[in-house]
Amino acid sequence: MAIFNTRVYIILLSTIVGISCQSSPANIHQATTDPVISYDSFLNSLKVQKSAVDSGDYKKANASLFQTFHADVPQYWIGTSWDFNGTTQEPGKGDIACGYFLTTTMQQTGYDIKRIWMAQQASSVLIKQYCSDIKISSKLGSIIAYLKSQPDSSCFIIGLDFHTGFVTKNGTDMYIIHSNYIENEGVIKEKIEHSKVLKNNKYFMIGSMTKRKDHIATWMSW
Repeated sequence: MAIFNTRVYIILLSTIVGISCQSSPANIHQATTDPVISYDSFLNSLKVQKSAVDSGDYKKANASLFQTFHADVPQYWIGTSWDFNGTTQEPGKGDIACGYFLTTTMQQTGYDIKRIWMAQQASSVLIKQYCSDIKISSKLGSIIAYLKSQPDSSCFIIGLDFHTGFVTKNGTDMYIIHSNYIENEGVIKEKIEHSKVLKNNKYFMIGSMTKRKDHIATWMSW
C-alpha cells in the first residue's frame, strides 16, 4: 500500500511540474524538481499500480499509459544527453539516441519489445508494430489536424526523416518528447509548435499507442 501511495504522490507532483512548465513559451528542457523516488522505484511502483487495474479496463489502462509517457518518463529522462550511438538504460547517465530512448523506456515500463533490434530499424517499423490509426503526410499541419481529431490524454509515436519520438495530447496542448539531436541537446519535452525538428522535417508518420489494445494488454500484463 505504501508503494501505491508513493505512486499517487508522484502523479500529483508530475501534474504540478507539467503545469508550471507549460507557462514557458518554448522548450521544456528539464524537470523543475528532483523526482521523489529513484527510477527503479518508480518502475516497481508502476507495476504495482498496473496490477491493481482489472483486466480489460482500457480506460484506466490508457490513463496509466498517458501518465507514464507524458509525465513520469520525461521527469526522469529529461536532460539525458544525445549521441547517435547512445544506448544508456539509466536516465541522466550516458547518452541516448532517439530510437533507443523510445525502445528503452517502452521496454522498461512494460512493453514486449526487442529494445536493441527495434531501435536500429526505421521508425516506420516501430510505429506499424505498436500503433494504430497511422497517418503519413509531408505537412506538419496535417499531423496537427490529425492530433486534434484524436481523444484527449493520448500517446503517439512519430517518425520523421531521420528521427523519432513520443507525442502526447493533453487537452489542447500537444508535445513531442524525444532525444533531440540538434546541438546534441538530448531528451526534452516541448510543445510541437516550438519544435525545430518538426519544423525542419518533410516526412511525417504518426500512430496512436493508446488505441493499440493488444499491446496495451501486454503492457498491463493482462
